[in-house]
Amino acid sequence: MKAIDVFTHILPTAYRRALDRSIPNVGGRHPSLREPLLQDFDMRLVANPVQTLQVTASVVIDDQIRAKTQPRVAEQTNAELAQTVLDHPELFEGAIARVAASDMNWSAHYIADTIARSDILLGVQMMTKESGVPLTDAHYDLVRDALCRSHRILWVRSVIEHAPGNAHVLSATLDDIRQVTDSIAHDQWTSRFAGMPIIIHMGVAALSNATDTQAREYAGLYLDTACASSEQIERAASLFGAGHILFSSDAPFGPDPLSIEQNALDAIDHTHLSDEQKTAIKLNTWESLRSSIPMHVQTEKDAYQLDKAEQAKREAAKKAANNDEE
Repeated sequence: MKAIDVFTHILPTAYRRALDRSIPNVGGRHPSLREPLLQDFDMRLVANPVQTLQVTASVVIDDQIRAKTQPRVAEQTNAELAQTVLDHPELFEGAIARVAASDMNWSAHYIADTIARSDILLGVQMMTKESGVPLTDAHYDLVRDALCRSHRILWVRSVIEHAPGNAHVLSATLDDIRQVTDSIAHDQWTSRFAGMPIIIHMGVAALSNATDTQAREYAGLYLDTACASSEQIERAASLFGAGHILFSSDAPFGPDPLSIEQNALDAIDHTHLSDEQKTAIKLNTWESLRSSIPMHVQTEKDAYQLDKAEQAKREAAKKAANNDEE
């Protein structure tokens, strides 16, 4: 059965160059950037079960990129993300864009002018704190309003960098997610920004022990299964319903990057949920969300195929002309 992995990572060259310019010895300070599968898509295909497509996002360490360069870096990174999806349809379903935390006016216009016109950039990832400012601060209302008007998805992820195998860091990450989810619920985002679906990355692992009262408060949110056990997935499905749970592996980050996606799928398969619930988590919930995103008459995929066809015609004409000369 086909499955959609709704949150994975790559490392666009444009973003890596920006990090190299901003952070001395960035690879030493952030070892996760050295993971080969972030840029080796042939090896990524070997690691990826054939029935799975990924929604991918850039690795993000934005608070260390100079504020004045963040808009340009975000634009270049998103363009490379979109091109990667187009170049590797066997791997990717779509991409999650990044905006500039340092410039909300630019970010809101970029969402309206670029992301809203894209069939590849399906939404935006933002961290629980952006440059030290909590995500629920009114500072970000312009971006949330722009996402709402364009019916794009907001992926919320922890500002704490998850280190595979580090139980202390994982615990801190899950606590961070719980805190921001509480803030989102108390600020009534699901009603204030009703056109903006919200996916809480690692939400199942963080919130599977929520109380019934909390589950009602979080009812409008979507949670992904990254880092979650079978037991946590079962509990979350009983609290929130399988229609609000989405499959995610967080690939390629994990103790065994080559198996991380299959292990995440196994965690769902080994639950005692019904086949219908498992299918909802792996595929149907995402397809329902995806269908709510407005598409355009000529999409980026259409334009990409037309460009390839035109290039093939030009090459054929050039070859024919060379043959005639000979």
